[in-house]
Amino acid sequence: MNASNQAEMQSVQVSGDRVALVRRLMKIGELPELVGDDVYEVPTNEYIDPEYFQNEVDVMFRRYPAYVGLSSEVAQPGDYKTATVGGVPIMVLRGEDGTLRGFRNTCQHRGAPVLMESRGSGIQKMSCRYHGWTYNDQGALVGVPMGKGGFPCLNRDENGLIPIQVQEKYGLIFTVIDTDVPFDLEHHLGE
Repeated sequence: MNASNQAEMQSVQVSGDRVALVRRLMKIGELPELVGDDVYEVPTNEYIDPEYFQNEVDVMFRRYPAYVGLSSEVAQPGDYKTATVGGVPIMVLRGEDGTLRGFRNTCQHRGAPVLMESRGSGIQKMSCRYHGWTYNDQGALVGVPMGKGGFPCLNRDENGLIPIQVQEKYGLIFTVIDTDVPFDLEHHLGE
């Protein structure tokens, strides 16, 4: 800021018209174009209302791509990472076939976490610690305690881990929790 700009700023009374102060600062190049003729007021409830917050979480973190981590964190078959995105516990893991997959990190039996650690490697099957339901690296339910005798009406095909959308680009991993939302990472990242 040069001496004439400093003098002009000092001549503005802070206790005076704030809109005039902002306009003068903009005129001398100290502020970007941020001002209109009126002040925009955000209702306080938009900051403290739990329902409003949940709506924002649902839109921003479940329906748009969210960064999960680096591809290098799950580079080898059997590598995995867990996280929470938009309040949903998730896991991403590299299958034996080299494919990166994502699932909700919740057992289909009682909702307990399947993977407890934040990162790991060498995993081929995952077992819930609550009742021992076991899933493979593709999310399929492959084992239950006491075999079919323990759960005679269980349809294993309908009780695999719940998938989430996962994509990698430029060494970064992104997910979209809601599976009914188109996931176009190229469009999201832009050029």
